[in-house]
Amino acid sequence: METEVVCPVCEEESSLDVKYDAWARYLIVGVDSNGHLKLSSDFDTQVFDHHEIECSSCGRKFSEEEIVNHLNRAGGNAEC
Repeated sequence: METEVVCPVCEEESSLDVKYDAWARYLIVGVDSNGHLKLSSDFDTQVFDHHEIECSSCGRKFSEEEIVNHLNRAGGNAEC
């Protein structure tokens, strides 16, 4: 039986986001009719190792260990 993952603080469902540092690189292909740069639709990305877990509802940030412990206590291993 799946359980909904909730924030340990505000208990909002499906609100925990993992945010990674990353960059995207677009190729400049010209200038549009408004004089702004026109970028290619294809892009290259790189995701860096640093990440943080944050609740999109209350804004609280958590360590990975805090979330693992919270899910183990709640029996919330929804994807197992």
